[in-house]
Amino acid sequence: MWQYVYLMLRRQPGKSVLAGSGFLLTACALILLSTTTQTTILRANEIISQNWRPTYDLIVLPSQARSSAGQQIPADVLTGNGGGISVQQYTQVKNLAGIEV
Repeated sequence: MWQYVYLMLRRQPGKSVLAGSGFLLTACALILLSTTTQTTILRANEIISQNWRPTYDLIVLPSQARSSAGQQIPADVLTGNGGGISVQQYTQVKNLAGIEV
């Protein structure tokens, strides 16, 4: 088998060089594409993490809601709880300095 390959390389050097160059070019292009993709993914993750804001900064839950202090509450948990704060309490919170509602 290897003898046949060697003979083909000796008999048709132009085709061999052309085919080898094509394979080399393809391999380099795939490596470059892979590296570029990884760099783009890393940069995108960095930008997202720098500009990420949670869904809420302050959340008021009814007294029967269970949550651990210091842990984030997923947004889908908030839909099942009734109650919350009154309109008067909302107005008080809204009027605090540095608060956006």
